[in-house]
Amino acid sequence: MVEEYNDDTYKELLRIVKKYVPTLKKIELPKKCKYIPNKDNEEYNADNYYQEGMTEEELNKFLSDKEEQYGIEINYWTDSENESWRFNIPDTGSVDEDILSGFLKKENITLEEFISNKKYVVIQDGDETCYFSGMKEAGLINMNAIDHEYPEGEWWER
Repeated sequence: MVEEYNDDTYKELLRIVKKYVPTLKKIELPKKCKYIPNKDNEEYNADNYYQEGMTEEELNKFLSDKEEQYGIEINYWTDSENESWRFNIPDTGSVDEDILSGFLKKENITLEEFISNKKYVVIQDGDETCYFSGMKEAGLINMNAIDHEYPEGEWWER
């Protein structure tokens, strides 16, 4: 649901949750390790992959901007071969946030209404194996209980 930590959708979710759970102080998300190729490593600096990376100076600017945006401190380190810069950031999951926002727009409902109204169910089958399609075909999902799906059709038909 959230593209990036502390973005507008995240802040809206936090506002909604605090409305319904007023004693909540904060939401702590798990962290995931990200890495960026180290352009300062002379052993690899002719490699195109590393040219798309960052120098330490560029990394410091990038992380400084992220710290300001996220409101948290981000430390970095290098791997044992000094090939990449590594750092932990809040993990919002690897979701297609456009699916939910598109659904909300199409149904003309707010994020709060979606969360607080038990009428809506979202199943995000985000892999190419199409487990949800298989569940429907096997009869594990009562299709009579589903008003409609969004987006309509199979992913390869869109």
